[in-house]
Formats: sequence, structure tokens, C-alpha cells
Amino acid sequence: MKYLFTLVLSILFLFSIKAQEEILLDKIVAIVGNEIVLHSDVEIQYQQYLSQATPGVNITKCSVFDQLVLEKLFISEAKSDSVFISDDEVETELDRRIRYFSSMFGTKEKLEQYYGKTILELKEDFRKDIYNQLLADNMQRSVFASVNITPAEVRKFYKSIPEDSLPYFNAEVQLGQVVIKPKISRLQKDYALQKLQEIRAKIIDEDKDFGMTAYFESEDIGSANQYGDLGYVERGEMVTEFESAAFRMKEGEISDIVETQFGYHIIYLEEKKGEKIKVKHILIKPKVTSVEMEEAKKTSDSLYSLLSSDSMTFQIAVSKFSSDENSKAMGGLLTNQASGDAWFEMDQVDGSIAFALDGLSKGDYTKPLVFEDQLGNKAYRIVYLKNESPPHKADLEKDYSRIKSAALQKLQKKALYEWIQNKSKETYIKIDEDMKDCSGMDKWMVEN
Repeated sequence: MKYLFTLVLSILFLFSIKAQEEILLDKIVAIVGNEIVLHSDVEIQYQQYLSQATPGVNITKCSVFDQLVLEKLFISEAKSDSVFISDDEVETELDRRIRYFSSMFGTKEKLEQYYGKTILELKEDFRKDIYNQLLADNMQRSVFASVNITPAEVRKFYKSIPEDSLPYFNAEVQLGQVVIKPKISRLQKDYALQKLQEIRAKIIDEDKDFGMTAYFESEDIGSANQYGDLGYVERGEMVTEFESAAFRMKEGEISDIVETQFGYHIIYLEEKKGEKIKVKHILIKPKVTSVEMEEAKKTSDSLYSLLSSDSMTFQIAVSKFSSDENSKAMGGLLTNQASGDAWFEMDQVDGSIAFALDGLSKGDYTKPLVFEDQLGNKAYRIVYLKNESPPHKADLEKDYSRIKSAALQKLQKKALYEWIQNKSKETYIKIDEDMKDCSGMDKWMVEN
């Protein structure tokens, strides 16, 4: 069961950056154990949540504040219980969020360009927030660990809902994809390599400033705007080839050319502190020409013919031909990053895909579509309409998993209320006078 504080952090993870710059005055509006809630926390999350304009959900500052107090209680209890969150867990969650927001912006480069920060800088801005959220999530799971529900309880819950109050579900689809990326020619790779060799030679032989050269020459837009600066990097944060070269360098050294999945790099090691280094880089990407794109289109067209005529199964096409490792690991199926499951409401589907799906039936395929991947590279994809669910009123048989989830949430809500009642008596909680008029504050102001 996900409460508002988790939802807000998931949705607003990066969008609070600019909002923070606008808040000049601040004060503590709640103390929970050794944790605090700031007025700015409430304002930022409230304003940014409103910007999402979620239909049918009425969010107030009081409800945001209430959930922030709950979050702090979870964190306080997690720390008291010595809950351990590893650096790897934090990094994995940061990577997941970055992938999600990169997909919203189109590419990582566009995300970096919008905020004027590198991915590493964005990660550092929110590392503590993610660590605290993982603590809170861990404690929340422990509260709900013993809460279970039987099929009989699900049926009882469903029957307790008046007919005219049953929820209405929008049309949804399950989608898969086969991605065909164009193969970059040896000629284009050699051209990019030669260009970077010339750039490196100018920096070394003509004593050109690495940062200024990165600003004008690097094709990593996010870091180019920062004069090539990637900030401080720890082991495990960069792709293997880049990291291996960077950690072998000495301060002030410029690397030989390093090839990664992103292209060709030269690295400047600015500072070294144990297992942490501060680096700049210049990236040159081999270009895909119209010839390679045409070859990829021919391959995609051939695959479409085989798939649409049932001469090849979707699973085989994904296994043998798909270039997208994320969806390939899921058997070609796409995952809804917002919900975590495989179902998408139509307004969550990319516009070009939604247009191509029009008129298709379950089991059909779109013709090959051009798109940009998270690295900003063009490729083709064939989208598979695996399943679809028309708009309908909730039905126990069709929507059992959703109804079960709603019934379980009701039990979890009861368990949470009882947990809050117990912990509020044991934990020092102080609510600011300005917030005491909010409904539901009584549970936080018990004698302890």
C-alpha cells in the first residue's frame, strides 16, 4: 500500500529542485523524534502535486502535512530499530528514478539540459531523500507484514459496496515491443574516433583548456553545459569501461580514448580522494546515417511481415532480434513505471504508439515506428498489443486483483491506524500551532 508521501516523492523526485529556489523563509512545523518537517517541505510537495493535476484526487496542504508527519514517524522508528539500507539499494533506486524521468523528458541529455545539472549532480541532490524514503518504505512494509486477506474476505468486501458506488475502470492495454537499432558503420566510428583524437591532441599539444573545449565540443549536452564536469564519482556509479579507465588515472592526467555504449570519451581526472574521484569528460558519438536507418527499417519491415502473418512468435522475435535490454528481460513486455505493473491507461501511452494502436485488436502489431531511446538514439520498434481491457464497471471476476488490493488496503489502513496510536504514545511529537487546526491532527497529539 503506497501512501501519499511515497507517491509524491515518486512523482516529484526531480521537480522540487526549482521550487526550492523560490522559498526564502522557512520554519519547523513538526518534530517527530529526531526528525523534522519544514514548512518548505509542505509547500514544495503541495504545489508540485497540484501541478500534476490528478483528476478526482483532492489534495490539501493538511493532507500533505499529515503524510509527511507519518513519513517522519516511519523514519524515526526505522532508525530506532537500526533498519539497514545499503548504498547499493539507494543507488539502484536513484537509477530507477532517473530512468523514469529520462523517459518523461525523452532522453537523459534532455533531462540534464532542462535542469542544468548532470545525472550525478541530480543523484547527489536527492540521495538523502531516497535513503530516507527507503527507510520509511521498509518500516511501512514491516507494519503491513502480518496483514493478509482471504478470498472470502475479498468477496465480502466487494458485496459491501453499493451497486451505484462501484468504481469505473478506464480502457487499458498491455504492450510489448521489438526494438531494432541501426548498426553504426565502421566509417562513422572511425570518423568519431578521429575527431576525438584531434580534440585530445589540441588540448595536450596546444595547452587548450579541457573545460572550455568540453563546453564547445562535447556531445554530452548535460555535462558540456558544466564544462564537462561530472562531479565526484564513486566506484559503481559509471559504466565499467569509463570507470576502469578513470580510477587508474593520476590527478591532472588526460586519458586515452575510452569507448563505451555512449560513444568515445576522453577523461580528465581533476581530484582523487580514496575511492572517490572528480572528473570531466568529452564525448563524441558515432553518427547513424540514413543508410543504416534504412537497413534497420528493412529488418523491421521483414519482422513485421513475419509477426503479422503468424510466421514468427513475438517471443522468438524479442529473443533473437530486439535490442532493448530492459523490455527484453521482461519477455518484450513494457512496464508502467508509474504503477509498476504491465497495464497502461491510454493517456499513459506515448502519443505515436497510441495513434498506431488505433484500429488494432488484441494480438495485433503496429507497423515499425521510429522513436528515440533514452540515449537520444533513433531506432525502430514494432509494438505488440498483447491484451486490452475496455472501460467497465468493477466486476469481481474480471477485476479480482484490483478488488483484492482495495480490500487489503482497507485492512492495512486499520493496521496502520493502530500502529500510529501505539507509536504516538512512545515518540515525542510536536505539531506547530499553525497546523493544529488540520483535520486528523488528534492522532499526533496524544500524551507521551
